[in-house]
Amino acid sequence: PEAFDGSVKGQARWMEDGKALATADLDVVAVKGKIEAKRIEARVPGATLDAKGKGDRKSVSASGGLDVTDLRLVALAIADFTGGEVLPLSGKGHLTLTGSGPLLHPAVSASGGFETVAWDDLVLTGVKVDASMADVRRPLETQATLKVAQLKIGSTVLEGLSAETKTEGKKLTATLAVKMASLPLVNRVEATIDPDNKG
Repeated sequence: PEAFDGSVKGQARWMEDGKALATADLDVVAVKGKIEAKRIEARVPGATLDAKGKGDRKSVSASGGLDVTDLRLVALAIADFTGGEVLPLSGKGHLTLTGSGPLLHPAVSASGGFETVAWDDLVLTGVKVDASMADVRRPLETQATLKVAQLKIGSTVLEGLSAETKTEGKKLTATLAVKMASLPLVNRVEATIDPDNKG
């Protein structure tokens, strides 16, 4: 209905052998068909996702963040939850998330970075991410930039790594740059998305 009223407020916990694997807090109010999420927060050991926003049947506006304090703890929680092996992850960082526009096809963005991200002996340092999508129905038109100050795997060290994708109309351009042994290397790829307009 156009004019529904109500509210939901509470907390949920996922437990395993007496240990909290995840918790979630929710505080949502609806007045005359307009919904306001005053607080949505989900936590697992090592990471917290928080969000707030407003919306109705036509549009939505939301913002939030993902704060990762210890990826190793996240990996342990995933293993506890799934019963699988512990992933060799470690690191910490933060991402800022936004979304706004029509309810069924909003624009979304993510930006931020990680001080370090490691998978076994692959270590990324100084990771920065900036990505946006004007319409979630068109993921191929995502504009994104990824920068890594240093990538190390074993005895191999790469510096100044960057990757960028840009879309203008149906033209997609991807650029990859990396420095190895003080020598810069740049690769650039261009492609056309859906040239015949048939999907």
